[in-house]
Amino acid sequence: MAVMLFLLVAMILVENSHQEYVYIKGMSLTSIPEDLVSKKVTVLHAENNDIVELDSIPKLPTLKYLYLSRNKLYSFPNLENVAETLEYLYLEYNNISYINSDRLDMLAHLKYLYLTQNSISSIPDVSGPSDTLTLLKLDYNAFTTFPRWEVFGKSLTYLNLIQNEISEIPLDGVPDIIGPNGTLVTLYLGKNPIKEMPRWNNLSKSLVTLSLSGTTVSELTDEDLDYFPALKSLDLSTANISEFPYLPRHGPQLTTLNLYNNKIERLTEVELQPLQNLSTITCSANRLTSIPNLCFANFKPNFNLVLKSSLLTCDTKMALALGARAAVAGYQLDLTSSKCSQPAQLQNQYVENVPIEQMENPIGAKFISREYYPVEPPFNCYFPIASMEATNGSLTCAITCSQANSCLIFGYLPDVGDDLSSPGICAITSMSGIGLETDLDFKWFAPM
Repeated sequence: MAVMLFLLVAMILVENSHQEYVYIKGMSLTSIPEDLVSKKVTVLHAENNDIVELDSIPKLPTLKYLYLSRNKLYSFPNLENVAETLEYLYLEYNNISYINSDRLDMLAHLKYLYLTQNSISSIPDVSGPSDTLTLLKLDYNAFTTFPRWEVFGKSLTYLNLIQNEISEIPLDGVPDIIGPNGTLVTLYLGKNPIKEMPRWNNLSKSLVTLSLSGTTVSELTDEDLDYFPALKSLDLSTANISEFPYLPRHGPQLTTLNLYNNKIERLTEVELQPLQNLSTITCSANRLTSIPNLCFANFKPNFNLVLKSSLLTCDTKMALALGARAAVAGYQLDLTSSKCSQPAQLQNQYVENVPIEQMENPIGAKFISREYYPVEPPFNCYFPIASMEATNGSLTCAITCSQANSCLIFGYLPDVGDDLSSPGICAITSMSGIGLETDLDFKWFAPM
């Protein structure tokens, strides 16, 4: 056994004597032996050992990366001998509950600090790495309140606090939570018992990516986003949202919105239109029964609407919405694993497998709507005009459309001017038939 250990050590020394990388992981070490590590090392892998406490480390004048993950550390290590060069420190999956301020303060060149899966509830507000630290991972720890640092963290661009015990977040009136420079770009707060969107004064000014996945946030409003002027990506998946947010002011600034696994029952073109610059909206695994007809939306090219694992009504409205996917260039609709909930003869069939003609009027039902809004559908989304007739106003025309099979948009042309309440011509559309030809310039309306 002793001979084998001697040979193993000899092999490590030979292998690493002229290299910048040293691997001493998984060797049941309780410290970092000086004779196993080259002085020229820049990357030291010492994961998966039995180190409980590290009061000292060999002098390694070129060390930049130190991996101590999956040991048994219960306190922050003393890294004085490598403090002048160390930039990346990995301490995930240990038992650390206490961070000595002096030991952290000496790491004046630290850029990335990984502390995932420990028992840390606070980090001292020290100035040592305050100008260099850009990434801090504190996910799966024991924080109960959002950290308040005046100095430490002022250069952070990425902070991960997923799966802690944070229930209260400072809201209005907090001048500086994470330092005065406002550098934070990415913040993960998922899987904490947070009940509402935070409204910070300074912290959120530079945020581009915010995750509140797995919280109990129940609402998102334009007023919430007033505090996030730079936000582009928002993750509210597996939260408690029951209504799709209508964001006429701040919706255009977002590029991705994740609302997976909430309680949303309705999604319309009106709510989607302000999100015209999004590349992806994820609304899978909600309680939707229908999908919006995006013939009427003005989205950027290559827009992707993800509605996986939904139970949907496969009727005329669904047929038109699926038709829009084919008609609008760059529009992608992902219905993977989504099934028809009704009518009865289409129940439990995958939406993508049901022929369109079976959806157009499967049980002779009529689509009834009392609310319409003006639209300007692209050419491919105009539906055949089944009939035109004189009527006394657009309201009467809307009622006629709502009572007609397959009419989901109607056109109205006032006899004089733009007064929609005055007499004019009503055009009723239908999915069936060739349709009437007309040169008249109708104003078009679609249901809410």
